[in-house]
Amino acid sequence: MAIAKLQVDFGRVYAIRPRAFLVSQESTFAPAVRALYGASLPPYVEAIFVSCCGVNAPSLLVRNSTDPSYADAHEVAHWMIWQTAGNRLPLWFDEGLAEYEARTLAGSEAFRSTNRCTASLVARNNTVPADPNQIDMSLAWAYPVASEAVGLLIGDLGMAGIVRILELVKAGSQFEPAYSFVSGKSFSDFTATYRERLAKLANPC
Repeated sequence: MAIAKLQVDFGRVYAIRPRAFLVSQESTFAPAVRALYGASLPPYVEAIFVSCCGVNAPSLLVRNSTDPSYADAHEVAHWMIWQTAGNRLPLWFDEGLAEYEARTLAGSEAFRSTNRCTASLVARNNTVPADPNQIDMSLAWAYPVASEAVGLLIGDLGMAGIVRILELVKAGSQFEPAYSFVSGKSFSDFTATYRERLAKLANPC
């Protein structure tokens, strides 16, 4: 279901279809991550791409201790994003767009509502940085905030505008000039109001 939605949203098919492997035990997931990357990942990481070590197609390792359908959708979204833009996007936007895609799947309405509420509360508490590039993606609220910030951009530009930004980035542009080309505005125009707009998403929660 995630792959079909992503192909519609991005207006293209996967050049190589990702494969997903559900890891049944945490004791298996952690050693696999260490073997592939030489380091442990934070406990909030629910899935990773395997794109090294002789693997001939992008593959996922997905924890079984969380919601595997969400983790699968989030990581598969990354592969579509990278196929469209290359791996050159700001972290907040890359993770936010993947999160947005995963949380707008049919059946994810409650999770999306939670994300909106979280982003709104954090913005109202003046915790969200003025520059989204300064969002610390290791924080618990970071993914909801990044996702809903991307949602604001999608509301402004439509998904076609987002895809055009990705295409320009792949062609060599930086993200902010690509945004300006598509929107006709400076990225600072977006950042000047995005925290206020986030605060109004769900009031009250």
